[in-house]
Amino acid sequence: MKKFVVLFFYFCCCAISFAQTSEEIVVQQFGNYLSRWCSSNDTDYRMRAQKQCTDACRVNDKIMEDFVAKSGLSIKDYVIPNYLNAFENALDRGKLVVNMYGVEMIPKNEWESVSPYGHNQERKIVKEIIIVSGGITVKGSLNYNIKDLFYLHKGKIVKITPYEEIIDKKTGKVKVKVDFSDLNSLFWVKDRHYDAVGISLGYSKNYPLNIGFYRNISYLNIGIEAGGAFGSTVVGESEYKGAKTDVYDKGFYVLATPGVFLGHVTFNCGFGVVALRQKYINSDVSTGANKFYGMLKPSVEFNIPLSIGKDKYHSFDFMLCPRVAYNYTMKVNSMNCWEIGLCFRYYYGG
Repeated sequence: MKKFVVLFFYFCCCAISFAQTSEEIVVQQFGNYLSRWCSSNDTDYRMRAQKQCTDACRVNDKIMEDFVAKSGLSIKDYVIPNYLNAFENALDRGKLVVNMYGVEMIPKNEWESVSPYGHNQERKIVKEIIIVSGGITVKGSLNYNIKDLFYLHKGKIVKITPYEEIIDKKTGKVKVKVDFSDLNSLFWVKDRHYDAVGISLGYSKNYPLNIGFYRNISYLNIGIEAGGAFGSTVVGESEYKGAKTDVYDKGFYVLATPGVFLGHVTFNCGFGVVALRQKYINSDVSTGANKFYGMLKPSVEFNIPLSIGKDKYHSFDFMLCPRVAYNYTMKVNSMNCWEIGLCFRYYYGG
């Protein structure tokens, strides 16, 4: 009879374990390692708990907030090593008993996101994220009884926040508050890409027609720009068949424009050639000749995301980018001028 009870108990434990999803198991193991570390003071369990999380994992629950407030840390320090430091400091003051319970996955239809995510790459990451809830009790030199949300991506915990329920304004149903506003910091290094195509139009005094075509590959921006000069521009005095002035009345330029994308700002620097038609004028003769000069065009763009779609969670990946540039024509100072323009980009992920 006793063997039967033991076998039955073992079978039930196995059934519960298999009933859990792999993400639930990861969270439960995180709690188990935390509990064993605090009960045994064996730092190997601390390392095992940390390995359940990514290096960039951010924690913003009640335990972390209290530790930061007492330690004088900043918002940048809301990371998993400091979260574990809170328990280590408490262990130095006395015993701790930690228990994790009620670990369960939150279905996506029960999420209520408080932040839009617009880029295709962001939406791809959100589709891959699993959210699991779990209660944590801490007794001893620390005392807590809280419920947290664990965000998991590819089998690793990437974020821990307090569990909070809010009302869906559309349906009136109670849902779980989730926040994806920091996807950038969580996935910038490995997972975030900004592949895009774009077109720009610009205006300047001496080159009134300017157009550019661009291709973004992650942080690298590659472009081709062209522009035209129309009308007469006096550039200086010379002697040619009695003429006292050189006049450039038409021309065009072609530039290769590499740059770097830094999130909200893009820096570019175009280089290439400009061809200008030079006219020599006196009272009797007017002749023309094309001359070629080097040209540089540094520019800066300010990237403004546009949320255009069915709802705030599913928007197209567009950016409107006001830009300022300076057209520098070598050896023809009077053709130098500022340019203002607008770039329109479509980001399709990577």
